Amino acid sequence: MKVQAINGVYNSYEQATAVSSDTDFRQLLTTTNEEAPVEAQQDVKKLSFRDMIDVEHKAIVAFRQGDLIGHAHYMQQLHGYEGAVERVNDIVAAQTTDSGIFPDDAPQSVQHYVSGLSLKERMTMFTQVGVQKVMANVYEDASGKWRVQQPGEAGYVDLFEQPDFSYETLIENMLAQIEFNRKYSTEEDYEHQLQVILGLKNAIA
Repeated sequence: MKVQAINGVYNSYEQATAVSSDTDFRQLLTTTNEEAPVEAQQDVKKLSFRDMIDVEHKAIVAFRQGDLIGHAHYMQQLHGYEGAVERVNDIVAAQTTDSGIFPDDAPQSVQHYVSGLSLKERMTMFTQVGVQKVMANVYEDASGKWRVQQPGEAGYVDLFEQPDFSYETLIENMLAQIEFNRKYSTEEDYEHQLQVILGLKNAIA
C-alpha cells in the first residue's frame, strides 16, 4: 500500500496538475490538499498578493524538506500566476545546484558525479532522492488518511542516518521506483531518469 500511495509522485512534482490513474496516489495527494483539491483550484484566482507570497514560501520550504507532494500541492495553488511559479522554479533550480542532494560526508565518488551533472540532471537526482525520503516517511493515520512525516517531527526517518543505509541500496530503490512509475512517464523522461541514476551506480562501482 505504501508503494502504491507514492506511485506517480515524481510526475506530480514535474506537473502538479497531472492526475494518476492510481487511486491510492490520488488519495495521498488529496489528503495533503486538505481534502479539497477542487476548491483549491477554483480559489487560485482569488489569492491576494500576500497569500500568493505565502504559498510561494510554503512551496519552496516543502521542496527543500523533500516533501514533493506538499510542493506539488502548493504549486497547484499557484497555477495561473506565472510570475509566482517562475520565482519558485528559479529558487528550486538554485537549490539543486547546491551540494544538498546528499550529505556532506557522502563518498567522493558520489560528490564528484553530482558536481558534473547538468541542471536538469541535478533536478532529476534531487527529485529521485526526495521520492525515497517521502517513501520512508509516509504513513496512514488513525483515520485512514495518508500523511508524510516532516523533518523535525517525532518519528521522522532520515535515510542517510539509518544503521543499514548504503548508497547501493538507495540506488537500487531509485531504479525500482523509476521502473514502477514508467507507465506514468514518457519514454524520453524514463530514459533520462534511468540514465542519471545508472550513472551514479556506475560512479560508485
